Order: sequence, then structure tokens, then C-alpha cells
Amino acid sequence: MLLLTVCGGVMQLESPGAQVDVVLTLAEMRDELSGTLTYCSDLFSHETALRMVKHLQVGRHRLGAT
Repeated sequence: MLLLTVCGGVMQLESPGAQVDVVLTLAEMRDELSGTLTYCSDLFSHETALRMVKHLQVGRHRLGAT
């Protein structure tokens, strides 16, 4: 599961906002990989962030992660 967080945008969720352009945080919990992608909406559109997440999911799948 990946949670999108937008700094300076509509979807800001309990986050102090991005201190840099893009932050990817991943954690393994109970043999499951989850993460948060935080990005600055002044630089990236929501569609671009979704595309980033899809690329990460493809990479994870190719590496054989669950």
C-alpha cells in the first residue's frame, strides 16, 4: 500500500509537508511492504505522483517482492 501526501495541495494528510521535492518512505510490517510518497504539488501534478507510484509497484513486482 502506498499513501500519497501532497505538500501545499488538496490532499495533505497529517504531514509536515515536503522539505524536499520528493520523499519516499518504505517500511516492512508483517511481511508486507508499505510506504508514503510525499511530494510538492508546486512541482509535480497528482498524475505524475501516481505514475511514480506505478513505476515503484512495477519495480517491486519485478524484484519478486510481495
